[in-house]
Amino acid sequence: MISSNEIGPRRVAQHRTIINAAKTASVKCLAYTSILHADTNPVALAVLHRETEALIRASGIPLVLLRNGWCSENYTTNATAGATRGKLLGSCGKRVHLLCCAR
Repeated sequence: MISSNEIGPRRVAQHRTIINAAKTASVKCLAYTSILHADTNPVALAVLHRETEALIRASGIPLVLLRNGWCSENYTTNATAGATRGKLLGSCGKRVHLLCCAR
């Protein structure tokens, strides 16, 4: 189950619908694309992922949590500038990381 791109209560409602359908269909295992450190992550988006994870657990369907980090497609808005400079930067907390350097 890939997390919805909705932000807010609609996301959890969409996820609930999928989880209920999976339960009705007797799905044997549900894999969910969550967020890195969903259980402790202070980012507002993590709350929605925690709610979805709780819904899956409550459904009784065995689950696999895929807690991936920030996806590279989130950097596409800076791709032109990155290509021009030869660097694409990303931030994590108080640190800035060089993601790639093309020379």
